[in-house]
Amino acid sequence: MKKKFNKKLLAVGAMVLGLATITGTALATYVITGGTKEGSTDAINPTDVSVVNKVVNLEVGLPDSTLLFQPLTAVNSGRLQTEEDGDLTVTVKLSVTASNVDYINDVAIAYSATGTAVDDGYVTYPTKTNVTKTEFKLNEGTKKYEVDLNLDFGWGTKFGGNDPCTYFNENGAGSNIPLTTGEETVPGQSVESIMNAFTDSINGTAFTITFTMA
Repeated sequence: MKKKFNKKLLAVGAMVLGLATITGTALATYVITGGTKEGSTDAINPTDVSVVNKVVNLEVGLPDSTLLFQPLTAVNSGRLQTEEDGDLTVTVKLSVTASNVDYINDVAIAYSATGTAVDDGYVTYPTKTNVTKTEFKLNEGTKKYEVDLNLDFGWGTKFGGNDPCTYFNENGAGSNIPLTTGEETVPGQSVESIMNAFTDSINGTAFTITFTMA
């Protein structure tokens, strides 16, 4: 983002969800069924036991892009502006190998972060925490059940649930906050100071998304 009063740009860092930030685990499931000697005290002959392999292999693709915490549509007027559209959505492909969609268990999604951007109230985690089997569709080409998940991060309480431009510009809750550090009547309470703290918090945070199949 840039501050109109200053010709310099105040860059808001892009969060990169890289190789180490996506983890996936899956538990194999075997079901033993039947046996013609059910109820008998005789030793069960192996031919009387049917073993059905319902193993589901969960594959988690790499995220499609970086996160850029700016307004979704570039803001080119007002006290606080952006040079490009923001991007608060990460798309991740899940693929499973199963003989039938009914063998797919729910996939739990958990979010964590190293850094303080969430605790500081700048951003929020996506609200989606579960993927059901009905969301997976068979890809005839790969013969796998797949789903593209759009996981949307949001704005936290620091800017009233809005992006910084909405908060600081005309009619926003922070529209009366002084623009520069030189205009501050309370230390740290200017658009410049707050945006610098925002940038430091975002740039100091890395997110992890964990998928676990029950």
